[in-house]
Parts: sequence; structure tokens; C-alpha cells
Amino acid sequence: LARLLADLRTHYDLILLDSPPLLPVIDGRLLMHHADIATLVLACADTSPSAARSAVRDLRSMSDTPLVAVLNKCPQSATRFASYAAEDSR
Repeated sequence: LARLLADLRTHYDLILLDSPPLLPVIDGRLLMHHADIATLVLACADTSPSAARSAVRDLRSMSDTPLVAVLNKCPQSATRFASYAAEDSR
């Protein structure tokens, strides 16, 4: 995989690696070591704040890869999801 990605980087400006959900499957954790940046996509009503914090802790403990979180499927009254706010804005 490392060789494939190195070759692809010579031809493309951007390479997206999509993985299954982080907590139940290890694929995302393994792919993170090959990424320049990781994006954690969280569903407003489906991902609990504690699961989101756990995923962020896991990812930060494994790698120094910059991490971005995206909160999707938010209703227009998304203020009720304030509990997703980062405790650590590192």
C-alpha cells in the first residue's frame, strides 16, 4: 500500500482513502498511518459524544496525523448538538 500511494502521489494532487466506521473495524486505524490528514465523519443523532471522544482519543494515541472532524446529518436546529464541541482544541 505504501508503494502504491507513493506512486499515486506522483500523479495526483489529492488521494482520498475511504474506510469503514472506525470503532468496529480496524481498517481506518491502519490507513491513518498512510494519510497526510484524517477526517472523522460523525452523524449528529447517530454518533454519541462519548463514542466521538473515544474515536478521537484512539486516533490521537496512534498517530500525529492531523485530524479534522465533520459533523453531518445535522438538522437546522443543530444547537442541541453542542455536546459534540471539542474539549481539547489541539
